[in-house]
Amino acid sequence: MDPSWLRCFREHYVHENKVVRPYSDIEEELIGQYIGFMRDYGWKYGIEQTLVLRHFLERNPDLTDEVRELIHSGNFEILGGGEAVIDYNLVSGESIYRNHYYSIKYCEEIFGCRPKYADCPDTFGLSAQLPQIFRQFGYDAITHFDRIFGRHKPVWRGLDGSLIGLWTIGKVVSHYAPDCYKYVPCEACGGEGCEICRGTGIDFSYDFSYHEAPHGDRDGLVFYAGPSCSTEEFIKKFAQSDADENMIYVSSEETRLYDEFPARLGELCGQYGIELCPMTLAEMFEHNAEKLIGAVRGGSVDEDMIDQRREGNPMATGCYTSRIDLKRRNRMLEQLVLSAEKMAAIAFDANKYPHKKFARIWSMMAFLQFHDCITASHCDASYEELLRNCREIHTAAGRIRNDAMKVLARDAKVKPKDGWQSVVVFNPTSKEWNDVPLSAVLRQKDVFEFAELCDENGCRIPVVAAKVQNNQLDCAAEVFFRASVPAMSSYVVYWRPSERILPVITDGDCIENEYFRIAPDGITDKIRGIRVFGENAGGLWASQHYGDAWGKHREEEWTLTLPDSDVRKTAGDGFVALEYSGSFSDPERGIEFLSWTRTASLYSGVDKIFWHTEIDWKGENVRLSVRFPLEIDHGDSGFYEIPYGMLERRDEIVPTSYLGIEDEWPAINWFAAYDKSKNYSAILYNKGTPGSRICGNAMEMSILRSPTAPGVVNPGARDHGHHVYDYAVSVCEGKPDAADPTAFGLRYTTTVPSAPAAYENPISDAEKLSLPKIAADGTSVHITAIKRDENGGLILRAAESYGKEAVLTLPVPAAEVDPLEEKTLRSPASEIVFRPFEIKTLRI
Repeated sequence: MDPSWLRCFREHYVHENKVVRPYSDIEEELIGQYIGFMRDYGWKYGIEQTLVLRHFLERNPDLTDEVRELIHSGNFEILGGGEAVIDYNLVSGESIYRNHYYSIKYCEEIFGCRPKYADCPDTFGLSAQLPQIFRQFGYDAITHFDRIFGRHKPVWRGLDGSLIGLWTIGKVVSHYAPDCYKYVPCEACGGEGCEICRGTGIDFSYDFSYHEAPHGDRDGLVFYAGPSCSTEEFIKKFAQSDADENMIYVSSEETRLYDEFPARLGELCGQYGIELCPMTLAEMFEHNAEKLIGAVRGGSVDEDMIDQRREGNPMATGCYTSRIDLKRRNRMLEQLVLSAEKMAAIAFDANKYPHKKFARIWSMMAFLQFHDCITASHCDASYEELLRNCREIHTAAGRIRNDAMKVLARDAKVKPKDGWQSVVVFNPTSKEWNDVPLSAVLRQKDVFEFAELCDENGCRIPVVAAKVQNNQLDCAAEVFFRASVPAMSSYVVYWRPSERILPVITDGDCIENEYFRIAPDGITDKIRGIRVFGENAGGLWASQHYGDAWGKHREEEWTLTLPDSDVRKTAGDGFVALEYSGSFSDPERGIEFLSWTRTASLYSGVDKIFWHTEIDWKGENVRLSVRFPLEIDHGDSGFYEIPYGMLERRDEIVPTSYLGIEDEWPAINWFAAYDKSKNYSAILYNKGTPGSRICGNAMEMSILRSPTAPGVVNPGARDHGHHVYDYAVSVCEGKPDAADPTAFGLRYTTTVPSAPAAYENPISDAEKLSLPKIAADGTSVHITAIKRDENGGLILRAAESYGKEAVLTLPVPAAEVDPLEEKTLRSPASEIVFRPFEIKTLRI
């Protein structure tokens, strides 16, 4: 069941003067019908995601007890798809954990049960760490996956070596009876609701009975798929079969069965001497794959049973760039919610920690991350509903973080300075913040132009940028500055209003700092004397890109380098920058209008180049990319960050489905080119623009695509309008892990919280929480989450990111627990040893 795709989840929308009802209306009809079948005929039925069931019971609370009884009787099965069947390539590892954590907790709390096996229907990829994550949640196999592993072996080995069963329904089902008809508004009322449609606004006259005896002129009815024959023909085939048993699998996305279907099926089985045995998906799996389950559980899997592919990728790669703003928002919101959790865990005691509010927020995140939501393969109305969902998440998480920040600001050690105000900023990441500029929001009642900053010793802090907003009742500025802040710690900044200091603008097309020189002929690593990127590094690149929401349908017939028409050099307090600008139009190629500014900034003492690009766009059938021509030899592969890990992938992509030409890989926060002969890497970081590839000896990151191919195409998917992108590059000796790019990626995508310092009402010794300073500096382990469990304990999620053995040293002992935080797996220790790519949940 799709929470969102061709419809919204909860919202109604108008299309061609008719009301299109949401998925929740259709799902209510389907679930209600199947509850009747379970009640009256002993049928068995499975739902793969708790978000849908949760909403059904919100609308039908009187059925909660009956659903619980049907679950306990074995008729109603909840499959392990999580809160929603999310996309596993475009989200962080922590989102994967929370999706299944809150789903399982909901099942345990409301129904006293939990799903038995992981379920991934219709996803566009399976990430290499899923075997480990799923096994940690107690899943021994994946019971649905589509188009991902062609001709697969029965067991999948993940990045850390964890094994999980790969079982598809198609391997045992004799006959598959799906029907994916899409319901239309009622013609009589245009979707408003009337007696003919029973107030639903939906024409439910179509159902599975259409295949029992086609209805004359309805033979031409358009539907995506349907049973190949009538129910009686299925049963006849069963009766004629030499097999002792046959299986028919009935499923749909929207289509109702007809109300007499169970009675008709039972009647036919009796007529042809067939014993009818309803089964859940778990029962069917265990009936057919008992040896496989035993081998996986017992760790006795033969090597020839194991599929050697690390991930089920790629497919629908156009989804990495379609409606790019959703991807950027998701990355920002993920880090905002995680920051709010970390700060709330430190600022509040167990009684004040907002467990239920975080559960609601992560449920909203799961909806955003559903595989037809974040991928943007949905209609325009669904997009608007998702944007409202994003705004709600931002508000809810922001309030928790702001409340926690006020407490942390009261706890900070602040020395008053005459004539200066103070603000506290907090580093919510697990490693020192010393390269990405910090930001702080300054407020006062009086109008001011700019601000100067200093530290507690009166040493001046350069302001590299500022956004000032003087309103009638309140004046504020967001200032960006350089400082070093230890992991999970605060830093006090002093400020006072000042006159605006404008950057010095000069002619020139070359800038440099201690680490890099940027010039027209490319970018040079000054420390090692290597030219890393060639001419027009960081330039915009356009290519023909005819396709639909999932990908392009044919190879490009043209590509263009978009030339800048102007470049200027600016120098300010602690930085230098080159600002490039230009515009382009070529209606014959689908580019009606395109203008841009892109800025490359170097900061004193920072070994990264920061890029900020803004474009205004109108056109179609085009992909826009950022391109960095390589002057190093990357071979034929690159390294990409995946959820909780790093994976080497070849440039050439072998397609696994029919959903378009696959031509780029997903990268969480970074990807890199590695020169084996020079033992040298170039790394490109993103802020939620995951579509990445190394093509034609250049690193490319897609920033926009505008599909128009027939199918599920909507005008909004062309992404017309204003867009803003941030990305960065760095280099290092050795493979990319030498630079710890995962740590930088987490800093780069995390917004820094700040609050005014408290002079008069600091936290008393009695109020202070004796929490340890948790950090992961100097190790390949990253702590991605800090939260409280239901008993008030501190929960950490930590992962080794680069495939090497590592040790995390904590200031106090921590016990290893399962991700549901219910079982202690290892007794407390201060030094936690990690296998390569191992993920651990720890409790302090």
